[in-house]
Amino acid sequence: MIDFLSVFMQNFSEEMSTGKYLALIIVGVLFLWLLGKYKKLQGTRILLLYGITICLAVLIPLSGFVLAKYQTAFFNYRHLLLLLFPMVFIPWALVETLENGLGLMKRNAEDGDLVREKPWITRFFGVLIAASLLMVSGNMLTEGVDTEFTLAKEKVPTRVVEVLELLEKGDILVAPNEVLEYARSYDGDLKLIYGRDMWQPALKAYTYHTYDEAACQIYDWMQNQPLNYFNVSDEELEQIQADIDRAAFQLIGSTACNTLVLPHAVYERVWNNVGLEGMSGFEMEEETSEYVVLTRR
Repeated sequence: MIDFLSVFMQNFSEEMSTGKYLALIIVGVLFLWLLGKYKKLQGTRILLLYGITICLAVLIPLSGFVLAKYQTAFFNYRHLLLLLFPMVFIPWALVETLENGLGLMKRNAEDGDLVREKPWITRFFGVLIAASLLMVSGNMLTEGVDTEFTLAKEKVPTRVVEVLELLEKGDILVAPNEVLEYARSYDGDLKLIYGRDMWQPALKAYTYHTYDEAACQIYDWMQNQPLNYFNVSDEELEQIQADIDRAAFQLIGSTACNTLVLPHAVYERVWNNVGLEGMSGFEMEEETSEYVVLTRR
């Protein structure tokens, strides 16, 4: 919640310090309320209460936190602010369109009651046309910024290209982060046990996808973090590392992975710790300047 409050204040300040976004919304609601009163639009009070409620729900930190978690499962409050305008005014526009713009209803000159003017087929196609125009009118959110795309082969590091050129279509891959980062852009037929969204959570901000425990443990092992245990001898530390390597290969072997890429130093350590019999069927197939490619066919 503290993290969200920090993001809330930053995003709110960014959106309100440039332009008059919130003031524009308030003026718009006031204008539509006066317009509804002048035209005697039915449901003006309900629409006004709806608009005020939506504004408060987004602007109050606690309810904004709930909406952000529900909408994106990630602290991206800025997009909620940008959606505030269409969320408030689209209902007004729909009511105005259905009542007056499409000519579906007319007011009785004597008592002011609404009466049906045209048959149902006209109303049906009128609503269909209005909905179609809304659907093709573009995205209500602004385009993403500061996003880098790396698709060109010449932009991929040479050491990574050396590995990717050895892979076959349909391979299910576990590899260091820098290899996985370019794998799918290099060959869309490669499959991954986990991808960049494992170490870059913002990439899965609009999904509720999560990795299972096995994928998370494999990722942790692939980071090759040095073991630091106090009051443990070098021999005991080597045994702990050997047990971890053996368990990691058993875990990788339990998945659909058939291609494993390891740095030379890690491969040598694993070979010394567990040997071929402990590699769950993986065998060295190729090696490059910095990596070893193991396969299980």
